[in-house]
Parts: sequence; C-alpha cells; structure tokens
Amino acid sequence: MLRGLHMKVRRLLLLLVVIALSTPASGLEWKSKVVEVTAEHGQREVQAVFPFRNASGRLVTITSVVSNCGCMTTGLGKKTFAPGEGGEIEAVFTLGDRIGLQEKSIKVTTDEPGERPVLLWLKVRIPEIVVIEPRVLLWTMGETPAEKSLLIRPAGPGPVALTIARSTNPRFSLRLESTGDTKYHRLWVKPAVTAAPDRAIIELRAGTGGQTQTYVVYALVK
Repeated sequence: MLRGLHMKVRRLLLLLVVIALSTPASGLEWKSKVVEVTAEHGQREVQAVFPFRNASGRLVTITSVVSNCGCMTTGLGKKTFAPGEGGEIEAVFTLGDRIGLQEKSIKVTTDEPGERPVLLWLKVRIPEIVVIEPRVLLWTMGETPAEKSLLIRPAGPGPVALTIARSTNPRFSLRLESTGDTKYHRLWVKPAVTAAPDRAIIELRAGTGGQTQTYVVYALVK
C-alpha cells in the first residue's frame, strides 16, 4: 500500500513537471533591466533604450510606463505585443545641473494577472565640467585680510562660461576674472576683517554647450 502511494506521488510530480515545461513563459523578457551611460561634456541630455520581447504564448499589453523623476521622459511605440514580438522602451534623461552618478527608474506594468511591475534602471555618470582648486580658502584669525584666489579650469575641451551665483556673506568681497587663457577663471576672495571667526559659502555656476552645473566653494576665517 505504501509502495502504491509512492508511485502515485511520483506520477503527480512528473505531471507537474510536464505542465510546467509545456506552459508558455510569462511576461516580457528584457535584454537588460539596467542601462549605464556616461554623459559627455556639454551634453544636455542622454538617451537609452530597453529592448524586450513577449516570451509568453499570448498577447501582452503594457498598461503603464512611469518614470520616478521629472527629469526623464519615456516613449513606447505601441502597447500590445503578440507572442514572440519585440519592442523597446525609450528613455531621455535631462542632465540639468546634476553631477556624478544618477540612478533613475522606470516602472513598467502589464495586463498579465499576478505579474508584478518591472523596474528598469538608467544609470548616468555625469562628469564635472570644471575643476576648482582649491575648494576652500582659509585665513587665520589676526592675519592680514589679503585677497586669496582659487583657479577654475575646464574639465573638457571647450570653453566654460562662469558666473557667481550666490554668496552667503557680504563681509567677503568677490572678484571673478579670466586668466590669460580665457578658458580659465580665477575667483579672488577677501574678508573685510580677520579679527573673529567668519565664513562664506559661495556658489559658482558653470556652463558649456547646453549643460550647466553649480559648484560650492568656501571661504573661512578661523
């Protein structure tokens, strides 16, 4: 009797395996759910595509494509795909004043019962468009409040437009000048006095091509 029960269990397991192998795959099959892009200097936006195909045995309709950031738009040529049919989701990411690694997601939902939305990731590396040396200007209390400067040079091949966007402390005077090579700038900073601790946070805005970035430097009396 026990042997007969074992045989029935084995037949049931075999039947389940056969069903699993004969059932069409579910969902959209993605070539990659992560796309990595490195932006170029002066680039205003980057584009990426996420190819897929319908790996199931039935029609699949994409019901929504939602980005997690207003800086990224998405495009989809059609919504319904036959078995084996392929397509792609296009993404356009606007750099704005962002710097460094940016990770943005796209949530894709289909009409398949029980299927969870798929998250696609676009990773964009945005290089700095200028190099600033140093980032901090320092005066010791009691020293002569003379001008000190930092050098701003392009990180890429083209010239950069530079402006002083904001300073938090009017007791520090600022003077921005171009060097002999007009690609380079020098920011001169001078505290009114050095008798007591003081500081200024200075924002610089750099632009090249269609790209702008904001940088922060510090002036300290301590």
